[in-house]
Amino acid sequence: MKPVWLMAHLRYRLHQHGWPAAAGLALLLAALGVMLLGVVPMQQKTAQMARDQAPLRLRMVASAEIPDADASQAARAGLNSLPDAAQALDVIASLHSAAQRHGVALASGEYRVVREGKAPWQRYRVSLPARGTYPQLRAWMAEWMNASPAVVLDEFGLRRDDVAQDTVEARIQLSLFVRVP
Repeated sequence: MKPVWLMAHLRYRLHQHGWPAAAGLALLLAALGVMLLGVVPMQQKTAQMARDQAPLRLRMVASAEIPDADASQAARAGLNSLPDAAQALDVIASLHSAAQRHGVALASGEYRVVREGKAPWQRYRVSLPARGTYPQLRAWMAEWMNASPAVVLDEFGLRRDDVAQDTVEARIQLSLFVRVP
């Protein structure tokens, strides 16, 4: 007998409050359905996956290899592939000639040498203001990044005063890593 009373009471409240009450009730039922049909099963599945992952993680840690001579040999090979300090100017000159080939105008830049503690390399921090079209800048950067793996792009900022202009002003900061003699 109670469900009939409850339905009559809900009809009365619905009639009293109009469509906002109906919309609120519909949203409440939809949220309850999403929780019961979506959230709760996903939480159970996530918990089960976490339980299944624990033994796999233990097995992976147990079978992890200790770095051997191959890793240190690869590190030495990477260090040996860096240009030495005497070749740094040649790499920077190749950056400038690549810019000229792609039609990018370079203004005078800032060049700083940063020593990395007791590391067997040092870093040349280069800031270059450049001017050209976006495709020219991208082609120039792609060329020197592919040509010299010792050059790393740190920052690339673009600015254009007017939308109708093709030419953009770029602020490029890069690092050139060289071996310490």
